[in-house]
Amino acid sequence: MLLNEHPHLTGVHKRILLFCWLGWTLDFYVLMLWTFLGRAVQADIKITADQSGLILGLSLGATGLGGVVFGWLADLYGRKRIQQVAILSYAAGVLATGFSQGFAHLAAARLLTGFGVGGGWASAHAMVGETFPAAIRGRVGALLQTGTPLGWGLAVIVGSFLAPKIGWRAACALSALSGLVAVGMQFAIPESDVWERNRAAGAPGRPRWTRLLTPGLRWIFAAAFILALLNMSNYWIAFSLFPRFLSEERALPEHFTLAVILGSLAGYLSYGFVSDRIGRKPSFAIYSVILAAGLLMVTVFFDAVRGRPLLFLALMFVAGLGTGTWSNFGPFLAELFPTEVRNTAMGFIMNVTRGTQFMAPLVVLLMKGRFGLSGGIALAAAFAVLAGAWIWLLPETRGRAITGVEAGPHASP
Repeated sequence: MLLNEHPHLTGVHKRILLFCWLGWTLDFYVLMLWTFLGRAVQADIKITADQSGLILGLSLGATGLGGVVFGWLADLYGRKRIQQVAILSYAAGVLATGFSQGFAHLAAARLLTGFGVGGGWASAHAMVGETFPAAIRGRVGALLQTGTPLGWGLAVIVGSFLAPKIGWRAACALSALSGLVAVGMQFAIPESDVWERNRAAGAPGRPRWTRLLTPGLRWIFAAAFILALLNMSNYWIAFSLFPRFLSEERALPEHFTLAVILGSLAGYLSYGFVSDRIGRKPSFAIYSVILAAGLLMVTVFFDAVRGRPLLFLALMFVAGLGTGTWSNFGPFLAELFPTEVRNTAMGFIMNVTRGTQFMAPLVVLLMKGRFGLSGGIALAAAFAVLAGAWIWLLPETRGRAITGVEAGPHASP
C-alpha cells in the first residue's frame, strides 16, 4: 500500500510534512531576508541602491536555473536527497553573503543562494503530493505552503529587529546554521514511495524532458507555466518593494508588512480547505479577485482610507489573504503531471517563472517616477485578475490519484 492510499495519517506522514515544511520555510526566509538587510549591507560595503536592486534581481533569476537543474535531478535521484542538496546550497550561499566584502562577492553569494532556493519548493511539494491521500492533498499542500508567509515573517523579525542588534553578517551566519539543522532532520523521513514505484516499474533511467512536449502534456505544460507566470508577476511586483512603499509613500513602519503576512497565512491555510471542497479552479479565481481588491484599495483608492490606519491595515490583511492562491500550485501541479517528469515540470514552472521576476523591482522603480511606488504595486492587481481568468483553461484535478505508474496522457482534461 502506498502512503497516499492509507485511510489514516501515520507518523511517517506527519514527519514528512513537518520536515518538508521546515525546509521550505527556511528556503523562502533566506530569499526574502535580503529585502530587509539590503540597506544595511549597502551602507556597510558601499554599494549603490541600484546595485542592491540588481542583487535582488540576480537572486530571483538564479532560482529559475536552480529549479530546472534540481527539478530534473529529483526525478532522477529522488525527492528527499535532492531537497537536502538544495538546502545545503542555499545555506552555503547565505553564509557566503555574510562574508562578502564587495559587490562581486555579494552578487556571487546571492546567486548561489537563489540557485539553492530554486530547488527546495518543487521537491518538497512533489514529496508531499505523492505521499498524502488525494482527499486532503489541498489542505496538506496549503500547510506546506504556509512556509512562505512564515518564512517572510521570520525575515521581517530577523531583518528589522535582530540584525540591527547583532549585525547583518551574524544574522546571515545564523541563517546558514538553520539550514544545516533542516538537512539533518530530513534523514528521519523516507523517500517518496511513489517515486520508488515509478523507478521499480521500469521507467526510463533518465527522465525525458520531451515527455512534457507530447500531445497529452504540452498544452498543460504551457498553460500551467503561463498561470504561474501571471501569479508570480502579481506577487513580486506587489511585494518585492512593499516595505519601501510603506515607509516612503504611506509614512508607516516597514514592519507593518506583518499585516500582509498574517493575511497570507490565513489565506494559505483557508485555501487548502476551500480547494478540497469546491475544486482547484474556482478557489483560485476567488482568491485572485480578493488579492486584486486588497491591492487596489491600498493604492489607487487610498484616499478612501486615508487617515484610518486600522482600516488600511485591514485591507493589507485582505491583500495578503488573496495570496492564498499559492497554496494551489503544489497540489495542482502534482496532479497535472505524471511521476516520471513531475518534479521536472514543477521545478521548471515555478522557478523559471520566479526567475523572470528579476524585472519586478525594476518595473516598480521605473513606474515610480510617474505614478509612484503605489502605481507600480497597483499594476499587480491586473495580473491577479488575469491569473484568475486563465486557470479556467486548465483541467480540474481535485481528487486525482497519484500512483507512480500513470499511463497515457495523465494530464488530459
